[in-house]
Parts: sequence; structure tokens; C-alpha cells
Amino acid sequence: MKAIGIIWNMGEQFFTDILNDINSIQNISYIKKYELKDEYKNFVLDCYFGDSEAFLEGYIYEKINSMKLNTNTTITIFEIVITNPSFKINPETNIKQCVETKFIKQKIREKYSNKINGYFFDNLIHITDNEDEYNNMQRILPKYDRYIVI
Repeated sequence: MKAIGIIWNMGEQFFTDILNDINSIQNISYIKKYELKDEYKNFVLDCYFGDSEAFLEGYIYEKINSMKLNTNTTITIFEIVITNPSFKINPETNIKQCVETKFIKQKIREKYSNKINGYFFDNLIHITDNEDEYNNMQRILPKYDRYIVI
């Protein structure tokens, strides 16, 4: 299974360390940096398209607002390949989620959340948890290709 990850602007100061930590767990197949400028909010909304849970009670907008504490609009996109993924069904959403990607996100959040001024759950890292999320990211990334800086 392939998964696409995002280190949000709030984690950019640690992006090298975060990528090294991820690569020690799962091999990273590619890395791209984007400078999203005024499209940052639209990119976040596109990433969570179809995720009704993210839009409940304005959660996604709280996330976006927490990211604006940092005026940097740079993100790092990476892809990992998980050779033998295992899945669990999220009891709240009834959607299957990859155990390995959830583990990576948890480890990164545990290690870096206390180092980030203005940390808000999920404003550090995102990784797709299943094929539908991966396909959504594959669909939207070309729309933002003009913002690739590396």
C-alpha cells in the first residue's frame, strides 16, 4: 500500500528530523516541498474532501486557523510504501485505517508536538490511512504542482 504524507507548515522547522524518523520506520519513496502561499487553506480543504468527520463542528477550520499562527506556508509532501499493511475499522466512522500509518503519525506527534508553539492536534503531520484517501491526494496534488519549490 502506498500512503502520502504531509508535514504541515507548523512542523517545517523539524522537517528533516521528522523525515528521518519516518524513514527509520518505513522507506520514503519521494519528497516534494510546496510553497502554497494564498492557496494553503484551499489545499487543506482539498486534502480532507470527503472526510465528513473533519468538517464536524468546524474542526477543519480550527485546524486551519491554528496553522495561520505560523506565517510560513511551506509544506513537505512525501510518499511511503507499506509492504504488508494491516487495517482496523475506526468504530466512530466505520472506515478502515492502516495501522502502520496511524502508528507513524502517533510517534511523530508524541515526539514533536511539545516543540511546536501553537500545536493543535493534526497541525503537524497528516498521512493517508487507506486507498480512498491516497487516491484523493493523487487527484488533488497535480492541481498544486505549480507551487512545488523542490
